[in-house]
Amino acid sequence: MPFLPVFMADHNRRFADACRAWPRRASRAPPDEDLTQIFTLQESRRITAKLTVNYKRGLYLLEDYRRRIAASGAPPLS
Repeated sequence: MPFLPVFMADHNRRFADACRAWPRRASRAPPDEDLTQIFTLQESRRITAKLTVNYKRGLYLLEDYRRRIAASGAPPLS
């Protein structure tokens, strides 16, 4: 007799819990929910004069040259 099917049946018999009734389906978000707010971590950070950002004890240099200029507030170079 294979071990896994017997073990799974015994385990489920002892530890399975019936699903509680949900007020709505948990597998689907309501249509009015903004999923970009649910599935992202967003934190405000300041860009230093040297165009770096501090985050969780790390120092990050902004890579994109055009974005660095725009984010620093300096006028764009010609």
